Formats: sequence, structure tokens, C-alpha cells
Amino acid sequence: MKYQYNDNELLYLIHESEDYAIGILYKKYYNLIYKRLHRFNISKNFEDFFQEGLMALHTAINSFNPFYNKSFNKYFDLILQRRIMTILKKEQGYFYNVLIKEEINCVVNEDVKMYDLSDFIDTLSPFYKKVYRLKFVENYRPREIAELLDINVKKIYNTIYNIRRKYQDRQKMIDKEL
Repeated sequence: MKYQYNDNELLYLIHESEDYAIGILYKKYYNLIYKRLHRFNISKNFEDFFQEGLMALHTAINSFNPFYNKSFNKYFDLILQRRIMTILKKEQGYFYNVLIKEEINCVVNEDVKMYDLSDFIDTLSPFYKKVYRLKFVENYRPREIAELLDINVKKIYNTIYNIRRKYQDRQKMIDKEL
């Protein structure tokens, strides 16, 4: 659907108390919210997460400042992704809808597909294995891991990101094979 207003015009109209503008902006960003939720593999409580996405849109509308030379689309997408990740992190013991425990050697996805977690861990370097164990098994925070390993905290954040990315890439590859 093509809209006759751009984001900045809609935001201006919203701040001028034009009621129709907020409806147009919400409809415009429904697809982005759906896309992000599917990208995070959220199927359980999808409607709840969608409502959280709408609340993130409301937050973005109220806090966006056009004088920072950033696009509203990118600003909202960042807020949305952070809100989704925060909610997923609060669900203790879960890693993007995938249960991870040291005692369990298999990962059960929502589609009841079985993946052997030990094979994934074996592909990691010794350093990545340490960080994986400390972060995802023992639930240490990145700053605590950095102190334990006497390493810069930025390197720990990068390692955690790379582990997640490798896991997602592996999961996509296995899904293609099935």
C-alpha cells in the first residue's frame, strides 16, 4: 500500500493532534513489526509480542527527534528489536525460543525439530566455548565474564554476538536440509 505522507509529515501531524495521522503511521509499520517477530522466530504468544511492537511504535513516536538526522524507520526498528530482545532475555533459560541447558544435549524448537547442541558447541573455538558456558549455561553477565577472563568487555559482547549468529546460521542451514 502506498502512502501519500512520509514519516516526518505524519509525525508532524501527530504532534499537531491530527488523529488520522497516527492510524496511518500504525498501519504503515504493521509489516515491519510482523517481519521482526518472524525474524526472531516468535510463534508462541505472537499476539502479545505484536502488542509490544505497537507499544514500541508509540514510544518511538513520542521520543523521536528529527533534528538528529536519523530516519524514523531505523529509529523505530532499533527500539522494536531492543524491546523484543529484552522480553526474550527475561524468559530465563531461553535463547530465542530455544531451551539451552548443560544437562540437555538436544535443542527442541517450536516445530519439534531436534538439533544436537553438542555438535554446535564442538564447532566453537576454546575461547568461544568458555564464553558460551559462562553466559548461556551459568548465566553470568558480560561484565562478569570479562572480569573472570581478564578481557575487555567489548570482546565479550562481540563473542556473544558471534555465537548467536553462528547458531542462527547453523539452524538455517539445518532447516534448509529438512
